[in-house]
Amino acid sequence: MAESVNKILTDDYQKRKLLQNEVSNALYAMGTSYDARKKQLQTDLQKALNEFFDIQDKARSVCSILISRFFFAFKIRMTHHLIYSI
Repeated sequence: MAESVNKILTDDYQKRKLLQNEVSNALYAMGTSYDARKKQLQTDLQKALNEFFDIQDKARSVCSILISRFFFAFKIRMTHHLIYSI
């Protein structure tokens, strides 16, 4: 009787230890996958921000060119108008 009780307790202890190891491994795996996912999201966010800033710089340069051409055309038009109004 004592042997069977001892065997049951030993089996129960081994099962609990195995379950504890499985839970610990699962939590570790979740943690590492979370860290990997977090790093991937940070990398993706950084890439998206870099692309946004590149597009913003290109838009600024295009707007700068358009504005300078507009004022150049405006100066020519006003000069033309002044010359022919005299």
